[in-house]
Amino acid sequence: MRVSVSVSTVASFLVRSMTLGLALMPTSP
Repeated sequence: MRVSVSVSTVASFLVRSMTLGLALMPTSP
């Protein structure tokens, strides 16, 4: 197993979750 692969997967997941959070933030009251 390569650590870089898991790190890149976690990084992409964090970026995706942050993007979704910022996109849904203005719509939330």
